[in-house]
Amino acid sequence: MLGAAVASVQLHNSDAILPIQQKVADLVEFTNNRIEALGLPQFEVTHSPLFFIPAGLPKVTTGLVSRMIGDGFFVNSAGFPATPMKRGGVRFMVNGNLEKEDFAQMLDALAYHYPRVIEEEGCSLEQVARFFHLPEIKIADADDSIGQAAPQETDLQCIVENSINAIDPTEWDAIMAERGNFTHSSLKMLEYVFSNKNEPENNWNFEYFKVLDHNTGDVILNTFYTTAILKDDMFSPASISQQLETLRKEDPFYLTTKTVLLGSPITKGSHLFLNREHPQWKAALELLIEQMHKKVESTKANQLMLREFRKDADPELKRFLMDHGLIEVDVLDECRIEDMSWKDHDEYLQRLGGKYRYNVRKEILPFVDEFDVVTERPQSPEEIRICYDLYCNVWEQAFEMNVYRLPYSYFESICHHPEYDIIRLYRKGTDTPVGVMFSHRRDKNYQALIVGLDYRFVRSMNTYKQMLYQTVWRAWELGCEQLDLAFTAELEKKKVGARPEKVCIYVQSMDHFNHAVLSTMTQAALVK
Repeated sequence: MLGAAVASVQLHNSDAILPIQQKVADLVEFTNNRIEALGLPQFEVTHSPLFFIPAGLPKVTTGLVSRMIGDGFFVNSAGFPATPMKRGGVRFMVNGNLEKEDFAQMLDALAYHYPRVIEEEGCSLEQVARFFHLPEIKIADADDSIGQAAPQETDLQCIVENSINAIDPTEWDAIMAERGNFTHSSLKMLEYVFSNKNEPENNWNFEYFKVLDHNTGDVILNTFYTTAILKDDMFSPASISQQLETLRKEDPFYLTTKTVLLGSPITKGSHLFLNREHPQWKAALELLIEQMHKKVESTKANQLMLREFRKDADPELKRFLMDHGLIEVDVLDECRIEDMSWKDHDEYLQRLGGKYRYNVRKEILPFVDEFDVVTERPQSPEEIRICYDLYCNVWEQAFEMNVYRLPYSYFESICHHPEYDIIRLYRKGTDTPVGVMFSHRRDKNYQALIVGLDYRFVRSMNTYKQMLYQTVWRAWELGCEQLDLAFTAELEKKKVGARPEKVCIYVQSMDHFNHAVLSTMTQAALVK
């Protein structure tokens, strides 16, 4: 190895290197000219020996590489994480051991396979050009129909609306009401609070998307998505978010991304209704992804996000989404109580198991009589402001899931909305709450969404644990069958009977710079 290094130095310091360099330069020029003549795309014309031919989604890139290797040309794929998921391609190197004829044969084969693989994978040359912001791609000597978007002969009908007010409440709720806190009425309230606002982080754009079977009228897919600014460290380690919040005092939007996300930043649940029994469910899902891509482009967003999904629950769906350029990202576990059929308090305790039953008896039950629990809604501005301040106390320390502070107007709205349930915790003999839980209730489902606390009493009186316990019993008293306790504080929620479930999201970023910065910060923190 040392000898090879010495010989290389001697060669590069001698005139013998000059004809070798000239040959490589000639090959690079020839390759560029041949690529142009064949109509193959380049992200940019290169003067180095390393070439990259844009192909788009992973399934197209791998298909191209497989075909080329089958023809005896050993090219490489360039894909995620080296490139964004939908900006992969074929990579090859020019070197002096080969001749112009070799590269001509390879490029001819690539020009032959390129439009055919794109067509086979359900993509188009127009789509590749759009992904890479390139002019029209037209492969020389290829049939004009190959690699072009196929005519839309489909039995599917897409309906896109820009406001929930354009959708019939009965139709929406029949499909979506039991799936999370996004009933027709709740979304109408969210549109009012988060539309046309001056603060960029609180100014969201809503869009509603439905796919019907044109022949039967059956709904195959139904959902909504918003365009909003998210913090890139939302699910990063708390220590990283703490560092970034210091920097955000100077630049509030440092390491943030405008994102088109399924649902909204404040809704939770199964946002995607997809009839998996319908033979065209994949085509319907492709239409959704395409429509969300259009929204990414029209709003100049930089990220697409589908959420939330049970991890490993649907391998077929996972493969489909990854083939379309989305990567699976693990997020915090979701804590739920799926069975609330206990008859009384004794049976509830018996269901907890020995360790957690001990925790409840030691950490929660001794303080129950120290509190008054109020379930009437806060009505006056003063009452709502106190509850909002309690929320702000928690938000300022909630780095485990780092999000923007919700506006006061949101809490004003949910305090007057019939579907939202608010529990306040008072110390006996006082008139100021030390805890509050904002939840959404629909029929038999109860979702705890936002907690607020006075931290002076969290340790001395276990107010957070008491708040969770009272939430469980409030849901039970209302006759609910399921309770969603959301994310974070998994151990404390397990003590009151919740069970964690693995959750993932699917993300496609158009630019990886912010994620690279976060990755570097995380690695540096691990080294320390």
